[in-house]
Amino acid sequence: MDEFTKEEMHRIDVLYGTDFKDIKPEDAKLIARWEKYRTLQDEETKARFAAIEKESETRAKEARKTAKLAQQQLTEQANAAMQRFERLLENE
Repeated sequence: MDEFTKEEMHRIDVLYGTDFKDIKPEDAKLIARWEKYRTLQDEETKARFAAIEKESETRAKEARKTAKLAQQQLTEQANAAMQRFERLLENE
């Protein structure tokens, strides 16, 4: 919270704790700064979350593609192995 001093944070806590009883003009300015700061922090957090969510979806989609390709390759290898085995049996 380097945006606000300890004294300012204490005053903010007091103001919210007393439902702004005996609020002064300088307190109103402090609360306005605090609300603006909180709003910006909330927006930044939401933007980061959205970016992480999008990246996660992209990675999951790629992982599904990779898994499907791996499964296809394993199936092809298994089929090829079975064909080789059948040829061996025929040659006996």
